[in-house]
Amino acid sequence: MIDCQYPDGFISTENFKLISHAIIPRAELTDQPITIAEFGHFVIGFPQRIEGTQYSRNTLLFNLCFIVRPWASLHQNYDLTGQDFPLDVDTSTNGLQPALQSAYELTVRKINRYLAYMEEENAALSQNTIKNIVRNGGETLLHRFLRQIYIDLREQGLCVTGLSDELPPLYLIVSYLHISINF
Repeated sequence: MIDCQYPDGFISTENFKLISHAIIPRAELTDQPITIAEFGHFVIGFPQRIEGTQYSRNTLLFNLCFIVRPWASLHQNYDLTGQDFPLDVDTSTNGLQPALQSAYELTVRKINRYLAYMEEENAALSQNTIKNIVRNGGETLLHRFLRQIYIDLREQGLCVTGLSDELPPLYLIVSYLHISINF
């Protein structure tokens, strides 16, 4: 199930059901990057699995994902950060270039590992603390967290945020390294 997303309503419940097996995979596929192409976008995640008797079925599974568009034109890509990343001109490929995919995977991994750490140290996910309503906004802490990541990465390519003021912050920067693949 989708617990929270930003922008709201981007992935419908029906569409999520079609890809849920890849987003929340079996145990052997957790703690590694997963990228799938669906609905004209790429879904990039890094599923996490935390085991403990305090959880229903003794396991907590979650995966914060980025959903990104494939390259917009032959020479450039408008990505999550709003930056134009020059891509290799290769008409045989029709998708996310390796350098950009790697940048997203690293960022998603960092966010998911941060969330796992916050759960292990503070029970931030399982105690529903992140579902508390923020005072002057009517949104939950988790929604505010996602919104800030989305907006800051789009506008600046970097973000400093946290689940709450009491928890340690998360530092993010999306940078891509040019990866050349020669055959």
